Amino acid sequence: MSRRVKFRAEPRYEVLNPQSQDELEALLREMYPDNRIAASEFQAALNQVDKAIIKSDLGIRNWYTPKELAEYLWRRSNYHAIETDPYASSL
Repeated sequence: MSRRVKFRAEPRYEVLNPQSQDELEALLREMYPDNRIAASEFQAALNQVDKAIIKSDLGIRNWYTPKELAEYLWRRSNYHAIETDPYASSL
């Protein structure tokens, strides 16, 4: 017979769900208090296509500010699309 093993999630990771561009910017400022985000560190979590898109849109750079990165990510998110879509209220 096999034993059942209980799965325990590790508390060191937390799912975050910012509801506005300002919340996203505040989160980035909390993560990067020196007001700059290393492009290499940010892009390390992305695949090649996403890296190419960001480099095309924002240029090849060494640093991003939390404000500009929050604005860029929010405008490309589904949340921004729902905010600007007049038919989204029916969803």
